[in-house]
Amino acid sequence: MPRIHPVSDHDARGRARELIDSLKTKLGTCPNIYRTLAHSPAALEGVLHLTQSLTGTSLSGQDRERIALLSAQLNQCGYCLSAHTLIGGMTGLSHDDIHAARKGEASDPKTQAMLTLAQSIIATQGNVPDDVIEQARAANLTEAEIVETVVVVAMNILTNFFNHVADTEIDFPKVAI
Repeated sequence: MPRIHPVSDHDARGRARELIDSLKTKLGTCPNIYRTLAHSPAALEGVLHLTQSLTGTSLSGQDRERIALLSAQLNQCGYCLSAHTLIGGMTGLSHDDIHAARKGEASDPKTQAMLTLAQSIIATQGNVPDDVIEQARAANLTEAEIVETVVVVAMNILTNFFNHVADTEIDFPKVAI
């Protein structure tokens, strides 16, 4: 049972109502994470803006989903793991790609370096050893891709931790951690 209940259509007012309605129009539904964030329209709007801005990075949608899957797995977030398994499939990731990303693995050396960096960011709370950065550069990650990996990881940690605090009810096909 959620510790912070999602805002229902009946209870949504003002900016929260506008954001929920906008998400329902865009996605066909408003996922529980966004309904729960809607208790603070400013928080919901901030998460939505950051999420949207990350689509403009040099990281592909598949790479952003790989990072999201790894973060959800490492942070034991069932909500995000379920959501990003579905979304990852929608970006074209295969079942094997999704399973590998959850383990921090990829067959492509550049993607592997990105996942190794992401895993190190999470494991070290951002205190990434020099050799991980050197490995990322040796695998041809650009400075922009390194920066963007950090921001995508941070965004996913934010949603992982939010869902832990709220105990958000999973409204995607459930995936076991």
